[in-house]
Amino acid sequence: MKFTQRAFSRLLAVTATMAATTLAQAYYVAPYLFRSPGEIIDGYEENGATSKEVHFTDAYRAEVDLRAGTIKNFLQISSPSEVWQSSGSFGDRLTFLNAQGTSLNFSIDIDGNFSGPAPTLSGGAGVQRIYVPTLYVFDASAGATIQNFRTLGGALIAQGGAIFLPSPTDAFDDDVFQSTSGSFVAQSNRVTVDVFATIQVLMTPNGNLGTYTADFSNTSTFDIQTDPGVTYTSESGVLLGSSLTPAVPEPSTYAMLMAGLLSVGFAVRKGSRAST
Repeated sequence: MKFTQRAFSRLLAVTATMAATTLAQAYYVAPYLFRSPGEIIDGYEENGATSKEVHFTDAYRAEVDLRAGTIKNFLQISSPSEVWQSSGSFGDRLTFLNAQGTSLNFSIDIDGNFSGPAPTLSGGAGVQRIYVPTLYVFDASAGATIQNFRTLGGALIAQGGAIFLPSPTDAFDDDVFQSTSGSFVAQSNRVTVDVFATIQVLMTPNGNLGTYTADFSNTSTFDIQTDPGVTYTSESGVLLGSSLTPAVPEPSTYAMLMAGLLSVGFAVRKGSRAST
C-alpha cells in the first residue's frame, strides 16, 4: 500500500479518534500500534496511569511516559506487504503562576533513525518512511480533546505535520533530528492550558524484501521553558516532575474571598440581632 499525502491525512484522522471516550478530565497517555488493513493495539488511558507501553512482539512497540515527558516508537518490518504505524500521544492540563507578560515555551525534540537494505524492486514503489510530530496548546476553556485538538481552532500553539522522507534507492541508515516548538506570551498572572503532544512513525516496504527498521526509541522528549520565577503544576501530578500542589490564589482572588466572608459575617450578625 503506497501512502499519498491525502491517504496519510485520512489515516491521521482515524488515529485521532482512536479513543471512544472524550477527554472530559485532565490527562491521558495513549501508546498505539496500527497494522494495515485494520489491526489495532490501543493503549489509551485517561486519569489513571501516567506511563504505558504496548507492543506486538519485540518488533513493534510504542511507549509514553508523562513523568519523563517522553514518547518512544519502534518498528522492525520484515514482511514486504505490511504497513505499520507506531504512535505515542499524551495530554495534560497545566497551570502556570506568576506568568503575566512572560513567554511560555513548549517543545518536542526528536531523535530517530530509519535503516534497511537497498530496495529489491526495480522501478516499483520505494520504501516509504514517514514521521509526524505535533504539538498543540489550548487555553483550558477551549474544550480541546484528543478527538478534536488537530481541527479545533484557536490554539495558542499549533505546530507540526507529516514529514515524508525520500524513498531510498540504496541501503540506508538515516538519522532524524528535529525540534518542534512554539511559544506564547501569558496575558495574566495565572494561565491554565491543555497540552497535546504526539509522535507518529509509519513505514511500509511496498513489496521490497528485507528487514526495515524505524527506531524512534532514543527518544522524543517534551520540554517546557519559562522565565525565572514562573512555576507550574499539572493535573497528572507528574509531568516533567511537576506537582499537584493547589495553586495559590492571586491577590484579586483573596480580595473577593475576604469580601465574601465579610458579607457572610454581616448577614449572620444582622440575623442574630433580629432574633433577640
